[in-house]
Amino acid sequence: MDIEVSDNGMGIPEHMQTEIFELFAQVKSPVERAQESLGIGLALVKQLVELHGGAVSLKARALNQGSTFQVRLPIAS
Repeated sequence: MDIEVSDNGMGIPEHMQTEIFELFAQVKSPVERAQESLGIGLALVKQLVELHGGAVSLKARALNQGSTFQVRLPIAS
């Protein structure tokens, strides 16, 4: 089963696309952004999905075009 999740945020710069699933990884954000993340969300999602035999990946998009993530999980028989 494939699930895609998209947003319309600032996107993920190319140099961060290989690191984004590492614990405490953060994309530098504009100063006016009110809330900063801890950098654990995507790492946690990746670990949980992999524990269930699945995979999570980033589908690259241009900056300021948001982000799209694909989650693949096996279907139980």
